[in-house]
Amino acid sequence: MRSSFAIAVFLALVGCDPATRSNLVLPETPPSPVQRSYLMSSTPAAEASAKRALMVAQKLYDANTQLGVRPTILTVGRPELEIFHDGVGGLRGCRVYLTEGLIQACKTEAELAAVLCVELGRIAAERAAQSDSLEQSRDSLDERVGNDSGGPFGSPDGTRVMELAKREKIAKGQQLKPDPTKCAAEYLRRANYPAQALLEVGPLLRQADESETIREVVQPAKLVAPIKATKDPTSRVGEPVMSVPETAQATSAPR
Repeated sequence: MRSSFAIAVFLALVGCDPATRSNLVLPETPPSPVQRSYLMSSTPAAEASAKRALMVAQKLYDANTQLGVRPTILTVGRPELEIFHDGVGGLRGCRVYLTEGLIQACKTEAELAAVLCVELGRIAAERAAQSDSLEQSRDSLDERVGNDSGGPFGSPDGTRVMELAKREKIAKGQQLKPDPTKCAAEYLRRANYPAQALLEVGPLLRQADESETIREVVQPAKLVAPIKATKDPTSRVGEPVMSVPETAQATSAPR
């Protein structure tokens, strides 16, 4: 009896016990970032939601090559309505998290596309703001540019005046920060989705903005149970599916 108990404990520790192994399954050879997709709660509904989000995201990326960023789409297996992003870097240097609950709340493909487009618009606005900050941090051209003698411009510093005027013109253009909603409408149009979908998902986005439950605990969440890569073009987006532990709300940091 004791030996049987010891064997059961050993199997549980090494992850071979069928009763515990389903809670954490890791691939022997991790797939590439482009092909991988993880699922903690391997239910058909959760998997379908994740693939649905990837399919729509891929359509948006293919139709909006001007984006300059292709965020990795991560689906969190929770019923809350939330969407947020982490990072605004270059290609694949950004991650968009959205919950299974939000995906299921989108009744049509166009509505899900609108939800993703609004988040992409927010990313575009943040990227523009960062660009402005870098431009403003540069040293000003306070040294002389012209020579010591007068020329066609009348004063030795005529060249400097022209350079400053050009720089001011560029700066004004950069200060026109993109509006996330207008960006979203343009992204939808390019992907042949109706802009009307933005109005339809307005209530969902307001609920998502008010919730921070998943945002506060998503980092410690575990990625498990790999889904085999397929030749489906949506596999190019990337795209772990994540699940926040049931105790997440009780352990999340206070606001």
